[in-house]
Amino acid sequence: MNIEQIKAEVSQLPLSDQLALMESIWASISSESEVDFPVPLWQKQFLKERYQAYQQGQETQDWSDVHQSLLAK
Repeated sequence: MNIEQIKAEVSQLPLSDQLALMESIWASISSESEVDFPVPLWQKQFLKERYQAYQQGQETQDWSDVHQSLLAK
């Protein structure tokens, strides 16, 4: 099976299954990989801004809440 066939199969899954598959793949990559992936400058800036907003008490969403809302769709 090639990448295009896998994409076609995955695209037919319900969103919740696609997200679960993505989590599983990411867990596999992150636990097995010893490579440090570079973080682009734009992403570092975004994270810095989000952290500053958090420190200033601006409303944020907890990942578990976001995750549950995505799974419920």
